[in-house]
Amino acid sequence: MPDESRVAAWAVLAELFLDTQIDENSQSRIAARLRALPFSREELAEILRSEVAPAFGSNLFAVAGEWSGWSEEQVLAQIRHAQRPRPARRLRNRTKASLAMRMITSDWERISRLI
Repeated sequence: MPDESRVAAWAVLAELFLDTQIDENSQSRIAARLRALPFSREELAEILRSEVAPAFGSNLFAVAGEWSGWSEEQVLAQIRHAQRPRPARRLRNRTKASLAMRMITSDWERISRLI
């Protein structure tokens, strides 16, 4: 079981993959929540790229993607599902994650400057 801080980071970073507009208030709120966690900006960027984006990136491509958010329990379940050792799933998730990261790059850059 991952520690509480990591699950909290996943939950906050998953917000970048909601089917909503991330305005300045949202960016400030997300950055404040991330600053409260025991991770550096670089660590958070790696968690975003390698753990959260593969699990939640596909939400940005869904016709009716999730827009209200996920509970920490849902985040944990989704991350675990994405990390299951199936080569085809990992490849698909990495591809979607790469595309999704391109879609959130400007939001992440603004948020990371506030951390």
